[in-house]
Amino acid sequence: MKFLSKRNIYVILACVFLFGIIFLNIISLQDTKEPEVRFNFGKKLPLQQIFLLNFFGFLYLLLFVWGTINVLNLLGKRLKRQHFFDNVKIKKFQLSEEKSSKLFFFIFLTIFLAQIFQIVFFDPKTNPIAKIIFTNFILECILILIILKFIPRSQLNFDFKNLNFDIVFKLYTMLFPLIFIAFTLSNLVFKNFKIESSINPAITILLSLNNKMLANLFFVQIIFLGPLAEELFFRGFIYKLTRTQFSFFFSALFTSFVFALLHRTFYDILPLTIISMLLCYIYEKTQNLANAFILHFLHNSLNLIGILLLKSYIFIS
Repeated sequence: MKFLSKRNIYVILACVFLFGIIFLNIISLQDTKEPEVRFNFGKKLPLQQIFLLNFFGFLYLLLFVWGTINVLNLLGKRLKRQHFFDNVKIKKFQLSEEKSSKLFFFIFLTIFLAQIFQIVFFDPKTNPIAKIIFTNFILECILILIILKFIPRSQLNFDFKNLNFDIVFKLYTMLFPLIFIAFTLSNLVFKNFKIESSINPAITILLSLNNKMLANLFFVQIIFLGPLAEELFFRGFIYKLTRTQFSFFFSALFTSFVFALLHRTFYDILPLTIISMLLCYIYEKTQNLANAFILHFLHNSLNLIGILLLKSYIFIS
């Protein structure tokens, strides 16, 4: 029967595991007690740390202003039907339908099994941070290997020799005002529907870490492994696959929706969607996955430094 072709079976199974992942995320959010976060800015810190905080505060403000100018410049050129960046010829994605559906199946199966492992073997009454970090580390490594196994490197267009630093920096600065708007809108919507705000699980783990080895491993995940695995999967596979059939906007929106959904942070769905849309945009304009990776790396790295500098003022319980 044509319906029972390998492609269709892989698609059905991939959808089953995707819905399983969503279901497990909903269950875990309901069972997880939101930690209480308190700030104490009256705490005295060493002069060196105060200097670094002021420096990064000024840097964030500078990038925010610069990004706002770039956003307005982009909107102005779009209204005049001018190009903000030069267009690059879109490269065809030559992975077969059967291999694509098979890759979806293995990716969602791996994520589903990782979540099942965490639920079954982690005791929520004890400190599960170490197991979560190690599980996520192994998961990201497996996902990278699976994608590299299925998609030829020539198809991924991961070229560090031809990075577009000008485009990367312009879009990176644009993240600041756009994410600020996204968080503001999210906050208004959540308050209007009387939904309590939540903290990104990565921030909770970061603030709770005291073990140096675990902290270093988690830093590697945040600034390198996470961005690499996510760019390979979301931009290198999902976006490229949908872009062969649909417009940029629909492909980027669909990719960004899946990206936000799999991050398991309901409160951050809109900001995560904005981030992913820009990552899709830079890939669309440069056809080089390395540019999207560098943009993702910069975003995670600066946020990590900012949280670490503020950690002395934050208390979590």
